[in-house]
Amino acid sequence: MKTTLVMALLGTAALFSAHTNAKNYINFNYAQADVKKYDQIVYVDGVGNILFVDLKEQAKPTYLQTTIGHYFNDNWSAELRLGMSASDDQVKSANVFNLTSFDLWKVKESIGIYSNYLFLPHEFLSPFVSVGYNQITLHEFVQDRNTQYKDLSIGLGISARLSDKSTFRFEYNRLHNKDNVEISNITAGLQVSF
Repeated sequence: MKTTLVMALLGTAALFSAHTNAKNYINFNYAQADVKKYDQIVYVDGVGNILFVDLKEQAKPTYLQTTIGHYFNDNWSAELRLGMSASDDQVKSANVFNLTSFDLWKVKESIGIYSNYLFLPHEFLSPFVSVGYNQITLHEFVQDRNTQYKDLSIGLGISARLSDKSTFRFEYNRLHNKDNVEISNITAGLQVSF
């Protein structure tokens, strides 16, 4: 993780230095992850029947995210996103037996590299799309383990220009969708250009 972080920071710095007449920016975001795990358990009832029970666990932990980005022109930007835990959430289980989970999950850390396209850069409201690669680490308290999930990420958002240097951003991202695990998030925050 440390090597990846250092390489990402060096790569981002090189991008910024290569294009000095475009704008740099930083975002301060509050994010809520939606983590869903799907599994199947085997259950043997009192008379010996074997049942396969579908199990879905879900939690919505929150985290703080800081983004450092660079606009190459009015529409295109690249950014590095770093996140760390703000709060955990109790896991909710959905199954035919109404089993309750006592586990807590939290986002321990998140790192992503993204490219964004802003559709209407000179308007007050502008939709945008983001495509990138994200690694998110989820901590499960009961088993006391950290699990990393890595996947391509696609997002949609809207930005509201507050002034020449500040913008409010709201975004939905699909972070992970494989290995019976789905992770998405919603972020909202302030972007400041410098």
